[in-house]
Amino acid sequence: MANKDPERKAATRRRIMDACWDVYAADPANAVTVSAIVKAAGVHRSTFYEYFSDAPSVLSAIEDELAEAFGAEAKRAFATGGANPAGIVQRVYVRHGDRLSVLLGKSGDPGFACRLKDAIRPVAVSGLGLGDKAFAPYLFEFAASGILAAATLWYERGRDLTPAEFGEGIRTLLSSIASSRLT
Repeated sequence: MANKDPERKAATRRRIMDACWDVYAADPANAVTVSAIVKAAGVHRSTFYEYFSDAPSVLSAIEDELAEAFGAEAKRAFATGGANPAGIVQRVYVRHGDRLSVLLGKSGDPGFACRLKDAIRPVAVSGLGLGDKAFAPYLFEFAASGILAAATLWYERGRDLTPAEFGEGIRTLLSSIASSRLT
């Protein structure tokens, strides 16, 4: 791997991750194997092990990438003053909804929602002014869990609302939470 140029290494890593995703998304209830990944990616087993230690490490890298996208979108939104939790989720779902809906869906990874919430918690708690209020962790958990569940349902229903309609619905629901901030 040391002799490969960075672009080629990145492309090979991406190909392995995409192949892993294809195998996982086809049947999320079954364990993904290294054999299935290397076959789908068209790489040798030794090439796989240059990048990942096992199949779960590839899935973890995919989840990390999605959590980072969520966190980056939250940071960007709060930094530019355009922070609106529904809009953050909406923008990330428009780009990554296929993967998010599988990982957050009925056969997905139960811990993935926690990873997403952890990625946005520091920025959201600060940006929403929840600070050190005693009930702040509960408000965040309630709002974040509800938004993720609603976004997953939206995607499972084939995005039956436009992104703007979905965002407005979530904003309406969140406004009741924001107006009842408990101390």
